[in-house]
Amino acid sequence: MKPIFKIFLIVTITLIINGCVDENVIEVNKTLNGSIYLTSEPSGAKIILLGTDINKVTPDSITNLESGLYEVTLQKKNFYDTSFAVKVFKNLRTTKNIKLKKIITSGKIYISSSPPQAEIFLNNITTNKFTPDSLTNLTPGYYNIKLSKSNFTDTSFVIHLLKNSTIKKNIQLKPQETKGNIFIMSDPIGALIKLEQKNTHKITPDTLKNLKTGNYQITLALKDFSDTTFIANVVKNYTSKYKIDLKDTTKNVTVKTEYRYMYLTGKLNFFFKFNQEISLDYIDLLEPDSTIAKRYLFNNEHYSAKYPAEISYPQKRKGKWIFIINGEKIVGRKNKFKINTNITVQ
Repeated sequence: MKPIFKIFLIVTITLIINGCVDENVIEVNKTLNGSIYLTSEPSGAKIILLGTDINKVTPDSITNLESGLYEVTLQKKNFYDTSFAVKVFKNLRTTKNIKLKKIITSGKIYISSSPPQAEIFLNNITTNKFTPDSLTNLTPGYYNIKLSKSNFTDTSFVIHLLKNSTIKKNIQLKPQETKGNIFIMSDPIGALIKLEQKNTHKITPDTLKNLKTGNYQITLALKDFSDTTFIANVVKNYTSKYKIDLKDTTKNVTVKTEYRYMYLTGKLNFFFKFNQEISLDYIDLLEPDSTIAKRYLFNNEHYSAKYPAEISYPQKRKGKWIFIINGEKIVGRKNKFKINTNITVQ
C-alpha cells in the first residue's frame, strides 16, 4: 500500500469516529492512554466516574484512561444529576461540555395576618415584605417564618414546604401586653395587700410587678386599723408609687384607779387598771395638799387589762391623791399617752 493512501485511510477513520460520539477528540502524546476533559454550565459540578467520586469538579480532566466506554455523572446542588457516556480512545483526549438543568421548584408560601401589615422574616432575615404577601421560588424544605408588627407580640412558626406546592397561612396576631408595676407603702407598715379583692400574700412595703396597664383596686388590711381601699393606675414600663396612711381603730387608753389600805403593814396601795395592753413608762404621784410630785419608774413594763400596775405608799393620808400616768399603747399606732387621774382616800 502506498504511503499516501495509508494517510488518507487514517484521516477518514478518525472523522467517522468523531461523528459517532458527538465529542471533540484530539490527538495527544501517542505514548499515553486516553483522557476526558469535562466542563459544565455552571461550573463546579462534582465528577462521578463509573459510580465513584474521584474528588474532582468541573472544569477538570480525567487522565490515563484505557480505551473504552465510560459512564460519567455530574452532580451540583439545585441541579439535576446528569449522566452520560464518553468513549475514550488511546492517545486521544475527549472534551465534553455539559449544560446542567436546574431543578425548577415553584414552592410558594402565602402569608396573611390579622391585623395586616406585619413584616415577614424568613429564617430570621427580613424579606422586606409585609402581610398579605407571598414568598416564591422556594426549594423544598423547612422554613422558619416570623411576623413582627408594632404593639403586637412577634409570632413565629415553621412550615414544611414540598416541591411545587403552595401553602397558605393566616396568623392572628396577639396584642402586645404592656405592663407596669405598683409600689405600695403604708403607715404603719406590715399591711396585707389585696389586688381586686384577691390576696397577693404580700405586705407593705412591697411591689406588685408585671401588671397590664389600667386601673386596679387595692385594699390594705392590718390588725387594729380600718381596711383601706384605693385605685392604683398602672402605666406602661413605669412603677407607680403609693403611700397610704391607715386609720387606727383602737380605743384611747383609759385607766380605773383604786386604793387599798393594808392594816397589818400600814401601807397604802394604789392600783391602776387599764382598758387595753400598754407599756408603762412612769407615774408621777402628788400627795394631798402637796405640789411636789414623786416619780415611780416602770421602765416600759407591759400591763394588760387583767393585770393592773401598782404603787405602794408607806403610810395612809386622807385626801385627794393626784396621779400623772405616762406610757405607750401596744396596739394600733402605739401612740404615747398621758393620763391625769385622782382618787380621794377616806
